[in-house]
Amino acid sequence: MNNTDASTSSALTLNYHLMHPGGDSAPGDPNAAFYLDGVCHLHYILRHPWQGKQSYSFVHVTSPDMLHWTWQPTKLQPAFTGHGMFSGTGFLTKEGKPAAIYHGQASGRNQIAIAKDNRLSAWEKPYPVEPKTAGGVEAKIGHWDPDCFLIGDTYYAIS
Repeated sequence: MNNTDASTSSALTLNYHLMHPGGDSAPGDPNAAFYLDGVCHLHYILRHPWQGKQSYSFVHVTSPDMLHWTWQPTKLQPAFTGHGMFSGTGFLTKEGKPAAIYHGQASGRNQIAIAKDNRLSAWEKPYPVEPKTAGGVEAKIGHWDPDCFLIGDTYYAIS
């Protein structure tokens, strides 16, 4: 169902069920969720045209209580990253910075982007994850729906 079909007659509809305000844009999976400085941040996938093809961005919304949402300017989009964005997750770096790991559409790699601030309003350019075997050879793995977490001083990623 696209939200042109959804009933918006109730004043509570958009407050209790987060719905993309545009037409049929195939809003998708929630990704890169954070609770930072008293604010809930959520990104979700949005399909849209880019360079004559379908592509995908992470739309950024914030909430003080997970009931009332505010759309923020979308920074994580192909015009910035150079590729579309498929599913992934958010994590904190060793330095405590918010970061997102995701599959870079048409990049052949998972990617990591690190936020420049806790408002998630500015990001470093993403860089590809290039896994290697213990012998230093490029690992042959599938690159989909990655997750990353930190234990001690070691990052672990699942894809």
